[in-house]
Amino acid sequence: MSHTEIIKSQGLLQIRSLIKKFTSNYSSYSRSTYNETQTRTDFIDPFFEALNWDLKNNRNLTDSLREVILEDSTEDESTNQKPDYGFRAGNTKKFFVEAKKPHVKIETHKNSTFQARSYGWTDKHPIVILTNFEYLVIYDSSVKPNADDDSKICRTKIYHYTEYDKKFDEIYEFLSRDSVFSGKFDIQTLKIKSSLPTISPDEYFLEQINNWRKLFAQNIIKKDPKLNSEEINDLIQQLINRIIFLRICEDRTLEPSENLLNSIKSLDKQKFITILEGATKKYDSELFGSPNFPIEFNSDNKELAEIIHELYYPQSPFSFRIIESSLLGEVYEMFLTKKLKINPGPTITLEKKPEDKNRDIVSTPSFIINNIVTDTIGTYCKDMSPNEIHKIRILDPACGSGSFLVNAFQFIIDHVIDWYVKNGHNGEIYEVIGGWKLSLKEKIKLLNCIFGVDIDYNAVEVTQFSLCIKLLEDETKTTIKQMEKILPKLSQNILWGNSVVDTNLWKFISKKSLKQFQIKKINIFDWEQKFDEASFDVIIGNPPYMKTEDMKEHIHHQWEFFKKYYSTAYKQYDLYYIFIEKCYSLLSKGGQIGFIVPHKFMKISAGEKLRGFLSANNSIRKIIDFGTLQIFKNKTTYSCLLFLENKI
Repeated sequence: MSHTEIIKSQGLLQIRSLIKKFTSNYSSYSRSTYNETQTRTDFIDPFFEALNWDLKNNRNLTDSLREVILEDSTEDESTNQKPDYGFRAGNTKKFFVEAKKPHVKIETHKNSTFQARSYGWTDKHPIVILTNFEYLVIYDSSVKPNADDDSKICRTKIYHYTEYDKKFDEIYEFLSRDSVFSGKFDIQTLKIKSSLPTISPDEYFLEQINNWRKLFAQNIIKKDPKLNSEEINDLIQQLINRIIFLRICEDRTLEPSENLLNSIKSLDKQKFITILEGATKKYDSELFGSPNFPIEFNSDNKELAEIIHELYYPQSPFSFRIIESSLLGEVYEMFLTKKLKINPGPTITLEKKPEDKNRDIVSTPSFIINNIVTDTIGTYCKDMSPNEIHKIRILDPACGSGSFLVNAFQFIIDHVIDWYVKNGHNGEIYEVIGGWKLSLKEKIKLLNCIFGVDIDYNAVEVTQFSLCIKLLEDETKTTIKQMEKILPKLSQNILWGNSVVDTNLWKFISKKSLKQFQIKKINIFDWEQKFDEASFDVIIGNPPYMKTEDMKEHIHHQWEFFKKYYSTAYKQYDLYYIFIEKCYSLLSKGGQIGFIVPHKFMKISAGEKLRGFLSANNSIRKIIDFGTLQIFKNKTTYSCLLFLENKI
């Protein structure tokens, strides 16, 4: 008998023991006084241990690689809005389990079903599990949950505890650690095909936000027709950012529950404004800085009330307690491609930016971001102590929604936690159920290692917003009370400008020949002036791609500058060539670059100078060529991962 077969046979014996125990005292376990914590300890924990899951971390894995993430049990669901169990392979979450006590009849209980499905759908898992041990119910998570859904909707399997031994092979082959780590779990979940229409949480949230933008814009333009499109875009983005931030903080218990919702129940706009003013004092960040909104809502404030109601049960399908910064990044990546436009009437439309009209903008897949971040930062920071980590500088030169920087921030947090666990600590980390957490003070120190630049002002704001959300992840009322200032100022780290055009432009183009709006659009960025130190240890990202024809049409003056100033601007070059050359010049000795770019530069004649540049600097550490494999959703781009190192 193989080791796997021995583990499985031992698991079956444990399951039979649990069945016998539950049956022998069923009436006691079914009472309302037998709580969820007891259920988990007595039955649900050992059930998943029988499936070979390491709930107690007996394998002594680092916190970032623990197989099962556990949450404290509580009978008060208003204070426990995270799933009870998160099962992972490496650092990739695979499925959640929501636990209830046996007294809760989960097979018919709509609220429990909605709660579990909301967790699975929000985090984009293929399935989610709801169990009180008496029943184990598996739901398809691809369908957006609705509060009034019948508990049978999206149910793919239901097991009664008396069946656990008879159907143990079936359960083990699907939910066991062995199934997940071998890839069988993924294969089986691919076979789950819902007959109901599906929409991903990022697509749904984007639809919501775009509707909110138009609602707010129609309102604002009626009250203040002098505002232009740019001013309206900025005002509305800042307002939406603040609403979403505070809504997330509520579910994380950092703000009073349903605070925003209660503020608009009386349709009194002043209550809502008071909350924003309070947040300005409390968080002291650019997120709640200027402007003071010159927004006069309609007398009954219906638009504001409508939008805020959509963020709460029963209208909202989201679990804001677990919503990931990466999901928000995907939403905002698409959000940034369209701007509000004021048309005659006036009417409001959302239109692609002119330079993006002929391009499909898609977010970088999370597995690509993880690969690049792990390879570059992991290589540079290997074996570094926290004090050494505090000195590194990580840059995304076209940061967009901040997805790469949020991931990088999490990576160095995990690195520092693991170091303290292995080498000892003095209060920098603290233990919670299921692992260790880094103190907010220490996280803020690490946030100072993160830098970003983007030519789009709204992208800069979104990146700052995303990093603030990530910073407060897992924080509580108690931990933030210890801080005089909860959020740091990010205006010195995340900057607005054109990463590849500096003041050298005026050596080749007369400033007098350009109109003011053209100068503003170019948005010159002087690295030495903007940053105390224009040198970075790790540079990561997905630099913009723009072919020569599009540069000539949309950024003509920059195209002329590139040809004269950058050696890689040769023949039908692409904009990402320029980013590679510029970023290499910003790299510290021993520094690492990790980009995802089209791979055609390796073959075409226009890439000759770029290949020569990389060869002359002996900079290529490795290239991962995806060949014909399509990495980006609904977009044909032949990509590679380019890893460079400054060896000189």
